[in-house]
Amino acid sequence: ADSAAQENDFQQVREILNTYCSNCHRGDSAEADVDIEQLVSDQSFRQNTALTQKVVETLEQNQMPPADSQQPNESERLFLK
Repeated sequence: ADSAAQENDFQQVREILNTYCSNCHRGDSAEADVDIEQLVSDQSFRQNTALTQKVVETLEQNQMPPADSQQPNESERLFLK
């Protein structure tokens, strides 16, 4: 895939993460040691495989966001796969 398309895809991923995850998973107070600030580029998203896998799996399995929080729609969840 060309790098422009990958970067565009990553920007969509960042939007989803910022929308649904950043309140609890950002910076020094990141819950469950999941700090989405570590995923700042397409390269870091691909290289930080343990964190990336954890984020994607919890979203895929509907474990996150918590039930009382705003939820991504089905297309957003599928985009993260």
